[in-house]
Amino acid sequence: MMARHRLLVVDDEPGLAELLCEFAEDADFETMATTDAAAFLAALPTFAPTVVAIDVVMPTMDGIELIRHIARTNPDVAIIVMTGFNPHYADFAKRLGEASGDLTITTLLKPFDRKSFVAALADLTGPGPT
Repeated sequence: MMARHRLLVVDDEPGLAELLCEFAEDADFETMATTDAAAFLAALPTFAPTVVAIDVVMPTMDGIELIRHIARTNPDVAIIVMTGFNPHYADFAKRLGEASGDLTITTLLKPFDRKSFVAALADLTGPGPT
């Protein structure tokens, strides 16, 4: 059976990116993990995610810039904004994304647990299979 939804993760911590993919796969998502903005941007058009999980603070290009890009190119993609830094980063990213268009954005502050991440996915996509 084909997954109902696709999750594309970008986090510069490879272990966390893979763990988030495992959580999502358990919730019937097809997943792809990337660890930098360039790989994320390359995967975005071909993987065609329904949800993206974006770390706000990363080297070279941050999550804010990625949200702006999504607003221009993929406004139907739902976004989970994640940060382990100041919670204001996540709030700013959410407000910016919403001001940039009709984006659906939720935020998670690191560290978060499996239950919180899966709940965020469900909030963005609806309940999973029963």
